[in-house]
Amino acid sequence: MGIYINGDRLGGGYVDSNKIGGMAYNGEVIYRAKKPLKIVMFADGTDEEIGAMLEAHYNGIINIGDYWKVGDTRAIHLNAMNATTGGEAHAAQNITMVIIGIEHDNLVTPINGKTKAAITLQCKEV
Repeated sequence: MGIYINGDRLGGGYVDSNKIGGMAYNGEVIYRAKKPLKIVMFADGTDEEIGAMLEAHYNGIINIGDYWKVGDTRAIHLNAMNATTGGEAHAAQNITMVIIGIEHDNLVTPINGKTKAAITLQCKEV
């Protein structure tokens, strides 16, 4: 039994085909998407791939905790910002974000019935 997205096996587990509008065949779930879901590591995926995985989590297609874990890190580049009304400018910099929680923090507004944030991030060593 496994999860398939556009013909590619994601791994073990079962997803209710009613949740994703896919079809089930012999206990296998086939999800036909406009764009295939690419499973990526938190550190290496593009912003779009990370967003797609989070969306798939909130849509009940995957469980993000099966792929990412507390302690995973991701480098992010922040562009320089000129001073505005507060008079404070910021130089360009690279920061590291770390996952400190998976389905731990409550959401103010549920997403597709989920009441917990998929991941909670914190800036590492600022």
